[in-house]
Amino acid sequence: MAEPHHPSAETASAQQPVLIVHDEPNVRRLLVQVLAQRGVTHTSADSLATARFAMAEGGLRALITDLHLSDGSGLELLEAARGRFGPALPMALVTADYLADGRVLDRAAALGALVHIGILRTADLTALAARLLGPEAR
Repeated sequence: MAEPHHPSAETASAQQPVLIVHDEPNVRRLLVQVLAQRGVTHTSADSLATARFAMAEGGLRALITDLHLSDGSGLELLEAARGRFGPALPMALVTADYLADGRVLDRAAALGALVHIGILRTADLTALAARLLGPEAR
């Protein structure tokens, strides 16, 4: 007898948005463009406060945040997301600050976040999306 099909957590997760948090509009647009080209549902925020509001709205598929936000640190957001959504949420911290505090970057990695240091180019973002969401994310 065949088992009834129930949507998996992975399928449900694929329908939830990726939250993009960056205070630089051009970088945020590039992140949105890369995800849109992959058919990934997304939402974006330009500040820690706006991102916290978006997280309170419901589930997330993944989180990509800048380290330095106008009203706080992306590390704070990673900690809040890990506390709210648990260890299964894929997360990434991006920064162009080559002199970022190593302890902050280590803490982000300890939270399970991918860490990208450097200028973000389309190829970098495509690779980051594939690492977070899988090579054929939709």
